[in-house]
Amino acid sequence: MLHYQKERLLKLADFLESLPRRKFDLTLIASTNSKAETPSLNTCGTAACAIGWMPNVFPRACKYEDVVLPKNEYDFDYRNYNNLTVEGKGNYDDLTDFQLAEAFFGLDPNKYESEFLFDPESYNYHRRGNKSVAARIRKFANGEITQKDINEAVGAKENGVRNW
Repeated sequence: MLHYQKERLLKLADFLESLPRRKFDLTLIASTNSKAETPSLNTCGTAACAIGWMPNVFPRACKYEDVVLPKNEYDFDYRNYNNLTVEGKGNYDDLTDFQLAEAFFGLDPNKYESEFLFDPESYNYHRRGNKSVAARIRKFANGEITQKDINEAVGAKENGVRNW
């Protein structure tokens, strides 16, 4: 891992640790409020996962682009989809959230690193809070996580057992 990639991960971990718990939800990229405002520390009713907070942590490189969706057969009231874009890497239309994280943080897709860090299914159900996610990101960035740890967490997800 290159120095700047490690620094980015540690910066994200620092930010996540400082978040109020109600502003973090590992199960979704971002939730907007009734005003369609994207996650921010200053907006009520918004939350995001670690990847969803990237535009707040790295505002020059990551942003949300508002996209208006056409009405569908279910006629939902909610119309705005917040498209995450990473400068020079693509956007959510082209890449999955995990692929955007891999590109930005220099994670190896063949080693399941982004799934290990950001997929809620690789976490124990009771350890999905912002502080647990920040701790895992920090350990990974500092080289304290082995490939065996990653394989067990991601493999446990695939087998329906979460032991991390």
